[in-house]
Amino acid sequence: MNNRKLLLVEDDRDFSESLRLLLQMKGFAVSLAYSGEEAIDLHRDGAFDYILMDIKLPGMSGIETLDQIVDHYAEAKVLLMTGCERGSEEVASANMTRAIGVLYKPFRINDLLNFINS
Repeated sequence: MNNRKLLLVEDDRDFSESLRLLLQMKGFAVSLAYSGEEAIDLHRDGAFDYILMDIKLPGMSGIETLDQIVDHYAEAKVLLMTGCERGSEEVASANMTRAIGVLYKPFRINDLLNFINS
């Protein structure tokens, strides 16, 4: 077990549960947030090694959430995920210097593990 803590921020509950199970099988302790506001509340103390966050969220977007988290905890390692195409306006508007990368859905679990194990 690697005992690393990961916060998964995704409003699709079925996808969240499936991904959480896969990550738990890989040894991660996974907490779920279904909105940006919930993610900020959970990450207040910098308790997570990684944050995996959807760009499109209800209310506060994943980009806005990323900015707030990094403003308060500069060491946060946030990996964004999106169902949008590469080069889309949504992804292009993100300040990618604040995230460790972007995963495009659908992605393989190994693609995710490569980001967080490097």
